[in-house]
Amino acid sequence: ADVGGHAAFCACTVALRDCRGLAQPPLSAMLKVGFLGNVSSGKSSFANVLLGEKVLPSREDATTMAMTHCLVDGGVPEGRDQGKVCIDVAPQEGESMTETRIVGADRVYRHLQAMNDAARAAGRQALERALETGGTVYPKIQDITVRAGACSKLQDIVDGSMRFTDMPGFDENAQPLVEQSKGLIVGLCHCLWVVVSYLDIPKASTAQLLHHIARVGPHLLRMEQELQGRVLKIVVTMADLLDDEEAEQRVKASMYDAIHRSHAFDDFPGVAEGIGVVVVGGAKNPRKLEQQATQRGSWPHEWEEVFRSIHDMHAARDELIKARKVHLSNTIFVPLQQILASPSYSGRYPPLAQEALENEVALQRRRMLQVGAMVGSLAVGGIVAGALWGERCMLLSAAAANIARETAHLSLKDNAMQAATLATIAAERAARHASTAGNIAGVAEISASAIAGCPWGIFGGPLLQVGVKQVVWRVLGGAASQAAAAAAASSAATAAASAEAAAIAAATATAAASQAGTAAAVTAALTSAALAGHVIVLGGCAEVTSAYFGCHGALEALKTIPTLSAEAVQKSKESGEPYMAALFWPEGPDEETSVLYVGEFRGMLPHGRGKLFWKDTQMESFVGDFVQGQIVKGLFVDHEGLLIGQLVNRDGTLEVDGFQLDLTFEPGQCCAVCLDNLPMLAEGLVLAPCMHGGVCKSCWSAIEAQGDPLCPCCRGVVSGTCRY
Repeated sequence: ADVGGHAAFCACTVALRDCRGLAQPPLSAMLKVGFLGNVSSGKSSFANVLLGEKVLPSREDATTMAMTHCLVDGGVPEGRDQGKVCIDVAPQEGESMTETRIVGADRVYRHLQAMNDAARAAGRQALERALETGGTVYPKIQDITVRAGACSKLQDIVDGSMRFTDMPGFDENAQPLVEQSKGLIVGLCHCLWVVVSYLDIPKASTAQLLHHIARVGPHLLRMEQELQGRVLKIVVTMADLLDDEEAEQRVKASMYDAIHRSHAFDDFPGVAEGIGVVVVGGAKNPRKLEQQATQRGSWPHEWEEVFRSIHDMHAARDELIKARKVHLSNTIFVPLQQILASPSYSGRYPPLAQEALENEVALQRRRMLQVGAMVGSLAVGGIVAGALWGERCMLLSAAAANIARETAHLSLKDNAMQAATLATIAAERAARHASTAGNIAGVAEISASAIAGCPWGIFGGPLLQVGVKQVVWRVLGGAASQAAAAAAASSAATAAASAEAAAIAAATATAAASQAGTAAAVTAALTSAALAGHVIVLGGCAEVTSAYFGCHGALEALKTIPTLSAEAVQKSKESGEPYMAALFWPEGPDEETSVLYVGEFRGMLPHGRGKLFWKDTQMESFVGDFVQGQIVKGLFVDHEGLLIGQLVNRDGTLEVDGFQLDLTFEPGQCCAVCLDNLPMLAEGLVLAPCMHGGVCKSCWSAIEAQGDPLCPCCRGVVSGTCRY
């Protein structure tokens, strides 16, 4: 089965939403236990002892390259091969097979060895091609599920509720797929056994292994703090090469010292001191080891402690499953909630809403400026035209007054002097009326120019204000001139304010253009981060894209945001009606813009349905409900794109709530079709999109071969299978 690039599976939100009304079922999901260690540390040999026979290939050099899931269900369920180790094989597309089950430890061992060798060769070829072409390596992970029993000390856990997972060596850096496997195994497991050869304890690779666990599996360390002794264990192998029990105790003390010197667990108080370390040996031949233990009546070294720990894990299965959901979700919930609550996010509108509001303000300013500039221009134009008319009328009236005075002096008659005085008063009144008429005429003239398409308010205002004072002071005198000067000054101030407001409007427009450019840059940057087409295939299931389940990544989410108006933002603030917008991750030096949240807002805060995204992959990390910027309830998705579960925030504490996909598994249930084999759900597979897994892989292959496959449980159309 091939995995191209990033694991992009996410649960169908619609299907889970439909199940909200169901009562909370009892916890009964499968417990997943992982084995993590360096190359040739003894991971596979350690697992073989637990399984009771040599099933997983092991040798001195690097061996494991396929992720191998060992389902502890007893092997073949019935018939002449009942109880034997087996691998159920489903034919791939275009492949015809006469055998769908490989039975027997020896045959399974050889099959796994051939599969590991093929995966290693394929990974090496992919790396060589990438080096030649300068392209990116897309590793192809092989994974397979083995059905097996357990050793005599673990017979009471053989109920199909526990699965052991072996993975490639941690320090095998030459293989590009190892890095992807590291995160996947830590993210999938509820418990982790860290396997270290006693020869490797002082090596830097061991410290790197511990730091890797702290970096990618902080939830496991938080679980260990809460459920001490049942989550994280360190097993030191090859103790059979030591001289005596005292040497074993020295090795254990050396391991604890290495843990403290690494400082890997410093951020998790109590873990370094409380973590369980066991020393074992003789794992190369599990059957012989068990026979010797039976003859002596006890197991050598600290194998008894190993079996006791496995029993404790099995007994605490429900508690461990719930704790993993909570603590793994907390690694998403806590930092993202802190970001959303910070003043830089909670105290301002999202960028798109801010842009809409600024555009509306700029539009209103432009409208006001146009009206104000027009009025100012009309006033200035009226004063200038009135001044010119007034100058002419006052000259005429002054001439008339002089003539009257001259007539009076010539006639030397008192009544003539009185008449001249009256004539002068009349002339001044006539001048004032003429000036008023000039103002009116000027207004009409400017209005006609504006209507004709020559808006003085935009271009003429600054030119008119230059000489208007001089004209008015020269033409008018006394109180009339002062009033005109005040009007001119007012008009000049209006023009100056208009110019300043125009500059503000220009700056606002520039900012809006810059904001639009930023949005375009975001879209361009996110294009490279789009993960459409990347798939995850684990356990031999068909390819399923995350797009099918409604988790398309940040780029597609941005496309769902409609054009946002200032009216919608204001309406949300006043009436509570939500609008769609986005938030972006805080940017560091030389970092590209990354989407943090896409969804509904009320006012400045996320409120309603929304999605949060991982900063690096830009895939969904949470899909659900928000109230006033608080994550309330929804689906959490890990960094590898795998569903964690549905949880609810109760006063800042996450709790498992509602329908849980992995709780539909009941140990021992059979296929709904053949009533014989274990269903695919026992191997961690479900049908998409209905999420039912009550049919075995063999029966499902037969159903698919008939065309237009329907789910046997709900009769819904099925697009493929995926791992939960």
